[in-house]
Amino acid sequence: MPQCFIGFGVCKGNHEYKEGRSAMAAEDAWMLSSHSGKAYSNGGMSKQFLPGIGTKPYCPGEEHLAKDSVRVNVGDRLGLLADMQKHSLYVYVNGVCQGEMFSGIPDGVRFVVDLGDEEQEVEILPTDMPGEELSEG
Repeated sequence: MPQCFIGFGVCKGNHEYKEGRSAMAAEDAWMLSSHSGKAYSNGGMSKQFLPGIGTKPYCPGEEHLAKDSVRVNVGDRLGLLADMQKHSLYVYVNGVCQGEMFSGIPDGVRFVVDLGDEEQEVEILPTDMPGEELSEG
């Protein structure tokens, strides 16, 4: 199964990947790598966000790495909720909230997607807002 090298999130600037200005490395962007599960901000600083290591398929003998791993595969649905009342970003994988990826997001951001391969496709779909399950207690 093909792997998904996609970055998605929000940014304040104007980034054109084909011109070498990936939002993943921008000072004014807050992004998730669907391949590594890392969250990027502050000019490329990263932290592990999604559990597990890497995407499928794993190398022979490394199938155990799939245990509790949340990674994106072709056909999966990714969601990003920018709660601007809380100035927070939440990530969804196939409808399941993975939690708050970032807090302290400034006003004036817009959604951005970086594709890692010119043959990749992304379809942006409308959806209903999630319910109160976002409450962090």
